[in-house]
Amino acid sequence: RDAVDFVIMFVPFESSLQLALVNDPALWREAFESKDADERVRVSAACCLGDVALLEKAYNTSEVPGLKNEAALSLARLLMAGDRFDEGAALARQVVRENPSARGAKDVFLALADSYLERKAYIQAAETYREAMEAWPQSAREQHVREGCAWALRKLGRFDEAAAEFSKAVECAADDNSRALALMERGDTLSEAGR
Repeated sequence: RDAVDFVIMFVPFESSLQLALVNDPALWREAFESKDADERVRVSAACCLGDVALLEKAYNTSEVPGLKNEAALSLARLLMAGDRFDEGAALARQVVRENPSARGAKDVFLALADSYLERKAYIQAAETYREAMEAWPQSAREQHVREGCAWALRKLGRFDEAAAEFSKAVECAADDNSRALALMERGDTLSEAGR
C-alpha cells in the first residue's frame, strides 16, 4: 500500500484546537506519529475574527490558570499578527510578567521581539530580546535570539554591544555555516563602527 509522504493537519480555528488540547493533549498525536509520513505539516487558517472572539471569551471567563494563560498567549499572537499589535504585545508582556513558565510564553515573547525587529522598532526589539534572555536563561544560548538582539543594537548604532551579541551568536551556532555568517555580521558591525 502506498501512502503520501507527508501529513497535513489543517486547523481552521486555532483557538478551538488549543481548547480541545487542554482536554485531550494527545489529540493530534496519531497523525504526527504516522510511520508512513516522512514530513508533517501543520497548517492554520489566517487570523479569523471568530478565533479572536473565542479566545477573548476564554481569556476573560476562564478560572483555570493554565487555560487562561494559553488563551491569553494565543490571543496575543493573533492580535500581534493582525491590526491590534500593541494590544497583543501588552497582553504577551502581561502573561510573561505574571507567569513566565506558562506553556508557550517563551515562544510568543520571542515572536514579539522578532515582530519589533521587523517593524523597525529597534529599541523595543533589543529590550525584548534581553528580557527573554533574562526570563528564560536557556534562550541566551540560542543563536537566533543573540542575532536578533545584535541586529537591533546595530540598527541603533550601538556597535560595541551589537558586536558582543554577534560574538555570543558565534558561540551558540549549531553548524559551521551559521558560525561563519555570525562572524561575518560581527565583522560588518565593527567595520560600520569604523574599526
